[in-house]
Formats: sequence, C-alpha cells, structure tokens
Amino acid sequence: MMLTGQMKGMAVLLAVGLVFAGGGSRLAAGRNSPFGGMPAGQVGRPGLWWEEREGSMKKPATERISEPEVSGKETEVKEGKGTDTQETGTVFCAAKNYQEILEVLHKGSGLSPWGMDHYFVTDSASGFPDMTVDDAMAIPGAAGESGLSGGDYSDTNVQVDGIAEADIVKTDGEYIYILSKNDGDCTLYIVRVKDGELALESAFSPEASFDIWQEEMYVSGNRLAVVRYGTKWQEPVRAGDNDVYFDFWFGYYGDYQTEVLVYDITDRKAPSLLGSHAQDGNYVSSREKDGYLYVISEKRIYYNYTQYMDQGQIGKETDLVEEGKAELSADELARLPQVDGGPLSPDCIYFRGDSQDPVYTIVTAVCLETPENPVDSISFMAGSGHCYMSGNAIYLADGSWYGDRGNTDYTDIVKISCADGKLGLAAQGKVKGSLDDQFSMDEKDGYLRVVTTVEKYGTVQGREAVWEIGSGRSNALYVLDEKLQVIGSLEDLAENERIYSARFIGDTAYFVTFRNVDPLFSVDVSDPKHPVLLGALKIPGFSDYLHPYGENLLLGIGYGALETEAVNCVKLTMFDISDPLKVVEKHTVLLEDYWGSEACRNHRSALVDGERNLIGLPLEGSYDGEDGYWNYTEKKGYVVYGYDAEKGFCQKFEKDYVRKWDWKQYSDDANPEIGFGVWDEMLEPWDDWYYMHLRGIYIGDYFYLVNQMKEVCSYRMGEEGFSETARMELR
Repeated sequence: MMLTGQMKGMAVLLAVGLVFAGGGSRLAAGRNSPFGGMPAGQVGRPGLWWEEREGSMKKPATERISEPEVSGKETEVKEGKGTDTQETGTVFCAAKNYQEILEVLHKGSGLSPWGMDHYFVTDSASGFPDMTVDDAMAIPGAAGESGLSGGDYSDTNVQVDGIAEADIVKTDGEYIYILSKNDGDCTLYIVRVKDGELALESAFSPEASFDIWQEEMYVSGNRLAVVRYGTKWQEPVRAGDNDVYFDFWFGYYGDYQTEVLVYDITDRKAPSLLGSHAQDGNYVSSREKDGYLYVISEKRIYYNYTQYMDQGQIGKETDLVEEGKAELSADELARLPQVDGGPLSPDCIYFRGDSQDPVYTIVTAVCLETPENPVDSISFMAGSGHCYMSGNAIYLADGSWYGDRGNTDYTDIVKISCADGKLGLAAQGKVKGSLDDQFSMDEKDGYLRVVTTVEKYGTVQGREAVWEIGSGRSNALYVLDEKLQVIGSLEDLAENERIYSARFIGDTAYFVTFRNVDPLFSVDVSDPKHPVLLGALKIPGFSDYLHPYGENLLLGIGYGALETEAVNCVKLTMFDISDPLKVVEKHTVLLEDYWGSEACRNHRSALVDGERNLIGLPLEGSYDGEDGYWNYTEKKGYVVYGYDAEKGFCQKFEKDYVRKWDWKQYSDDANPEIGFGVWDEMLEPWDDWYYMHLRGIYIGDYFYLVNQMKEVCSYRMGEEGFSETARMELR
C-alpha cells in the first residue's frame, strides 16, 4: 500500500519518537482519539493492590488474584476453567506524608525503563500529541450502543448507555457545537439549525495559558465543557551543570497539563465561563455521568536517574498539610501530582512499596452544574492506558511488557468507585496479556469480562544481560469478580494472531483476531466461572470495530486483506448472530477507493443507527497521478450506507475533499537544474488537512456533514438519496 504524504510525515514523527523513547519503549495505536492513530504506549508494572476508603481513613488490604488454569487447545465448543489457585500480591497504600512518596520515587529511580541516563527522556504516550483518549459524550438518557439520543437526533457513538464520551462535534437537537482546531488555535462555533437551515449563534476561542495539543468537549443541557491538554510555555533549561538537558518539547517534571473549562451556554449567543481546573499530566480519557465529569491524566516524572537522584537531592521531611511550616522545594513539588496548582493531600495519593514507575494517574471529578471547585481528586502511582466506565465504577488498565521472566506480559486493572463524584480506590487485579482498546472490557452483574492478547516470552543469556524474546502469541478471555479476582477464563485461542476488536452483547462476547483471515469468536459468558467458546467464523480481512445493528445483527467496520496479509481497503461486514453457535457473514462491501477510516481507531467518529438504517463513517484515500509516486491525490470523505436484509449494503451519500500533491520539482541527480520549490505551496494547507476530521449527524429528516476545519452542510434525507439544502463556511 502506497504511503501518502501525510502518512510519510507521520512515519518520520514516529521514527523520531522511537529514537527519543529509547530501545525499551513501544508504541500503541491511539485508536480511540478523534484525532487519529498517534502513538500512545504506556509503561506499567504487574502488581496487586486494592484499597477501601472509609471516611478519611485509608487502610491497606491484601487481596489475592487467581492464576487461571490453562485450558486445552481450541475445539469447536470449548469450556473455560474456574480457578481456585490464588496468588498474593503487593498492597496499594495511601501516603502518610509527602516524604514517603518522594522516598518511593527515589527508591525506584535507579531503574529507567528506557535504560537512558544522559539523554532526552520521553515516553511514547507524551512525546508527540497524544491521541489515545477513549472519549466522547452522550447526553444522559442516550442509548449508548445505538448512538441515539432519546430525541429525534443522533448523538456521539458511545460504549455504555447513559455514560457520555467527548468529541469535537456535538448536537442537542437544536444546535450544533463544533471545535475547530488549526495548529495552536481553536475556535468553538455554535450553529443553530432548523429544517436544514444554518445560522451562526456565536464563535469564540477559549483562552489558553499553555500550548494546546488536543481539545474535545461535552454538552449537557446548558453546560458545555472543554477538555484539553498540552505543554506549558517555558524556556529550555538544565537541571544542573552535569545533569541532563530538559526541553519543553519533551516535558520537564510533568510539564504536560490537562485542563477543564466549563461554560454556561444558557445564552448561546454569549457563553460565559463558570469554572476551570488544571491537573498535571497528559490527557488519558474522560467520561460524564449524571452531571459529573471525570477526567483522567497521566503524569510522568523526568530526571537523570544516576546523577540527579543519587546525589541525595530529595528534600527533608516536609508535610505542608499537617505542619504548615516546612516548605517543599520546586523540584519536590514537581514530583508530586497536582490539581489547580497545588499537590493533592498525601492521603489521596496511593503507591506501592515496590513501585518502579515514575508515573502517576490522576483522576478528578467536576460537577458541571457547580464547577467552581472540583468535587474530588485521587492519584495512584502507576500508569493507565485504557479507560472503561460502567454504571458503578471507572476501570483503568495499563499493560506491562516486563512480564515474568520466561512467562507472559500482563495488564494491571484499577477499579475506581465514583458515586456522585466521590472517588475511591476500590480494587485492583491483573490478567495475562494486553488489551486492544476500551471495548476489551465490559461489566455485567458485578463481573468484569476482559479479552486480551497474550505475548509469551523466553529468555536468552547475553554476555552482559538476560534478554527477553517473543516465543509465541495467543488470546484469552477472563472473568473477574467485584474484587477483580479472576474466577473464570478461556486461554490459548487463535495462536499467533492478535485481537483487533471486541464487543460484549449481554451474555455473549464477540472478538476478532487476525493474521490473514478474520476469525470472529463468540463466547458464552453467562456462567462467569465457566465461559464457553461457541464458535469461530473465518473470513478474509478483519473488523477493527464491532457494533450491534438492530436485532440479531452485528456490524463490522474494518479492512479487506489479500492472501499476503496486506490490507488493501476499507470493508463493511454484517454478521447474523441470531445463533451464537453459528455466526454467519451475511453481506460484505469493499470500499476500494479508500485505504483507511477514522472509525476503525475512534468509534466516536462513526454514526450507526439501526432504527434509522444509517451507517456513516469518515474515510481516507489516495491515488497516483500520471507521473506515479511524485504526483498523486489525497482525499478525505464521508459516506453513509443503509442495509437491507436481502440486498445487503446500499450507499446513500458520499462527499469527498481532495488535495493534490505535485512533486515534479523534486530534485533529481539526473537533472540537477531541477530544485525544490513545492513545499512553499503545500505548507499552508497542511495544517487544515492534518486537523480535518469529518462528522455526520442527523436531526429530524436532515443530515448534517461537519468538516470542522471548513464548513457545515445540510441535506434532506430521502429514499433515493440526500439532497443539499444549505452550506455554511466556518473560516
């Protein structure tokens, strides 16, 4: 598959990120961001801890995690095993004072995950704009799985009914809200719509005190919340004459900031800011439920491990909360999790005594109705890569490639209680393998079901060190109880493949693995202790996103693939799941003009409504011109399909935006008189093209296509297609 100009640029950025991240770092696709698949790797350590919170007292509690038995090889119908074997792990404790936290950081500072002592240090989650967030919004009462709002208009496609996720375009049925970002600038447009007509109510730019990399929003009644993150503006500095050089581009002592701005939009013509809050770290994810917004960030600590920490530069005993006399130095403050410019109280910061990760996860709750002060904040010393929220709790999962020597990798899962904005560390567990995305987790009847891809390791003794090497791969499903103890499992599924998508529908789990064909597995999880493999349908290509579509149908959005395993185009597949023992591929359509879709890495960009019979998704493509590689056209588009049980998929709408690349003036050794000159013409549209993300929504009988960098177009939806009724320029 030919690389487009944008893809080539991204490849360079990723290569640079790998160089600065060091040999030990790995990248993970940011599949759930409205901004595409940028790097979002996470560093974690396997562990075991949970904590109950009673008033202001934090009591460590040792819990056991089951080690699931390895079931037999895959058969046509396979039953998983319950587990009785338990394993004791370490305890997550609340800190008594700040010194205790600083000592834990000092204790673990000798082990850099990247093995770098005198170089720039950046983690793959933060070295470049983080596009990992699992976020979007649904107004309370929305039907999350269908993307319906309860009114006659569509809403952001979410995972769980009634739990909102953020996006860059929103509607409440009367107005369309649009976040338009161009490089460092952002404008928020509020457009009034009625019967296809468009009228601009207001446009404003939220003030920024730091360099903004990413913004998205929630709309709930008369409140609009913007969640954004970026880096502080500062000059590059040195920590000492003989110490590592720090630059703001890579972060200095947790230089990344995540901010929430809450506006009163009762008067859409004049929104007013009610409250703003900032917390340390790069933005991981957020959710909104029952008027409370939960924001998760990850703060990493950067320093010279061998010199800065070993010189004993950690301060003496300091406890501002209890004593009010001793003061923390700037360096000490920088190593603590902060919200609104001050460190969290020590008893709200949890750590493990054997922690070797200089990273905090920070969770803050804000009431949208009264956002002047945060409701609660909590932090624990570990990373978080994936966020799933049920009606009862927030689950944060972080993978570890350290694993156990000669064994497998693991994922730590932290359960945060969040009733009415009050936060508490409820439980922690671990499972073998790594998660694909937030849809790899699902809670039902108090049980958490998780699907993972398990990497197995062997060891090789070198002259100076022991190295881990991959020795196999398989996939697994685990069921955990309310204390996150594994009570049931299925293992060793689809060897040498990995999971690309998952969806839990009631008591059945569906997940897709891929190597050169697409096995869609169905698993009965009605008995938590004994999950049963029902079947596996194998077809070419794979589905990157699964979505229930009406009764007994499952939509797959993914890619077609050749026998050589090469992905060649976007593919839509409709599965008949009326009999989970015998899943059937009913219809497939290949979108051969497009090589990618944002919907495959960000579910919120898709419009899927079985009742309205609408399947909308943004697309990306390119094709060569007459001069081949150096003369080609890129395009971004949006299509809407319907589905008929007999005829299959039928296209209702398509609109493209194109950009032509003409590199005829590229220098050539055979023609030295030909020089550069193309870039001056292409730099200006690059930003618009890079930040362009298309969204489709409907209100009543009208469909609205939002190009948040350019325009809003409205169309009357009819049986024979869509007819344009109005257009509004945004810039």
